[in-house]
Amino acid sequence: MHYLTLDHLDTLTSKKRQKNKIFSYIRELVIIWLIFGIATTVVTVFTNATLFASSLKETLNLNSSENIEDVKESMYQNSSISSIIDKQQAREQEISSMIEEYMASWSLSEPIAKDTESLLAEWLKWYDFNFNTLPPTNRLIVPRFGVDDPIVISAYTNMEEFIYKNYNEELKRGVVKYPTTPNPWESGNALIFGHTSQEWWKYNKYGMAFAHISQIQIGDVVQVVWDGHLYEYKVVDIQVKYPQHVNETYQQYAKLSQNNGKNYVTLMGCYPIGTAKQRMLVIAEQVQTDSTK
Repeated sequence: MHYLTLDHLDTLTSKKRQKNKIFSYIRELVIIWLIFGIATTVVTVFTNATLFASSLKETLNLNSSENIEDVKESMYQNSSISSIIDKQQAREQEISSMIEEYMASWSLSEPIAKDTESLLAEWLKWYDFNFNTLPPTNRLIVPRFGVDDPIVISAYTNMEEFIYKNYNEELKRGVVKYPTTPNPWESGNALIFGHTSQEWWKYNKYGMAFAHISQIQIGDVVQVVWDGHLYEYKVVDIQVKYPQHVNETYQQYAKLSQNNGKNYVTLMGCYPIGTAKQRMLVIAEQVQTDSTK
């Protein structure tokens, strides 16, 4: 072959090189795809090896089971084996008949134990449901105003003490039952007093225990919890007195108790609210006695 020029020769050479490159790329792609296919196959086999093994095992077991069933079928066809099975079935029927006969002849005139409902009903006849849920402390309760304060029993015992003492320390612990006045279950008129207001610079948790005393009305309920018993009263009288005349009203209902046999409780607080000029007396008559709840 003759080449006319060097340029012509160079052109032909470069075309061959390009063809060789294309064939080289195709060859590399084929090799890469082969390697990828082989790798994928290997990974799939190893990943699902357990599944393949289980499938193979099940196939083998299925074939084994089929073979066993064939063997059993052939055994049952054998007359000696069938005879043994017949005898076993006859024995089972005999035992079942014996059990049925025994159960039919065996009976109880009375049940072994009482049913649960009957037993509980019998126990409940003797069970006491009278629970005392009252607080353990003595308390004065006025339900309409949400008053629920402890009643302090005064420690003063002699005449000089309970006349001239001001009870400030005791009034810091609640409302106070005046010394010498009767307890709620006793005949007479129990006197209970408390603060209606206090100075702003003095702290007293019960400094306004009787702040609602001026709002109490005739017929309102007053309750006294004493030694775990509840005593209920209804307001029958409200009076405002100067301190020197308080005893007159108190004695009026103390004597009335002696005549009619009824018990009274008198609540006393300063009036008007915010001053100590007068005293408001709320007298309540007992309507419920010695009740535990």
